[in-house]
Amino acid sequence: RVSRRVRCMSGSISAPKTIEHRLIRTGPSTADQGQALLDQLRAAHTIALTTHIRPDHDGCGAGLALLRWLRGLGKDARFLLPSTPPFGITGMLLADEPVHIFDADLHGDFLRDADVVVVVDVGLLYRLGSLEATLRARVTPMIVLDHHLEIEPVFSEHWVHPQLSSTGEVVTSLFELANIVPSPDMAGPLFMAISED
Repeated sequence: RVSRRVRCMSGSISAPKTIEHRLIRTGPSTADQGQALLDQLRAAHTIALTTHIRPDHDGCGAGLALLRWLRGLGKDARFLLPSTPPFGITGMLLADEPVHIFDADLHGDFLRDADVVVVVDVGLLYRLGSLEATLRARVTPMIVLDHHLEIEPVFSEHWVHPQLSSTGEVVTSLFELANIVPSPDMAGPLFMAISED
C-alpha cells in the first residue's frame, strides 16, 4: 500500500484512494523482462517519454538519455514533461531536441497515438498531472523504468530495480543488458541523474 500522502520537494500530494488497492509491489525485474521491454522499444516507431510532476534531475536525466538513444535508432521519440523542469536541464538540451512541457492541444494526439509510452522515475499515473487522463485511456503499451517499489498494474513491461539509487542507474543497467555503450550525449544526463538523486 502506498501512503495517502507522498512527500515531494515542494509539498505533498494526496494519492487518490481509488488506486491504493490496485498497486503492486515489484522486486528487481528479470533479464527476460528487460529483453521484452527492449523488443517493444525497438519495434515501435513513435515513442512518448514522460516523468512525474515537478520533474527532478533523476527523471529528466534518465528520460533524456533514453530519448537520445531512441532518436539515434531513428525513432520519432518525444519527451513530454508534466511541468517545468529543474534548474540546469534546459542547458543540457541539444538543438531542436523534442523536449516539451505537455500541452494537450499541442501534444495530446501524439501521446494518445504513440506506439509506446515510457514513464520514468514513477509508476503512479496520478503523479503525471495533466497526462494522466490520456494515459489511463490508452490501450497500447506503456512501459515503466523506476527505482521505486510500487507501480500501478497498467504497464505492459517494467524495468524496476528498487535496490538501485536512481532511475539514472536503472536506465544504465538496461543499457548494460542490451550491450549499449552510452554516447557522451547520453552519459551526461545519466551522470546528472545518478549524482543528483
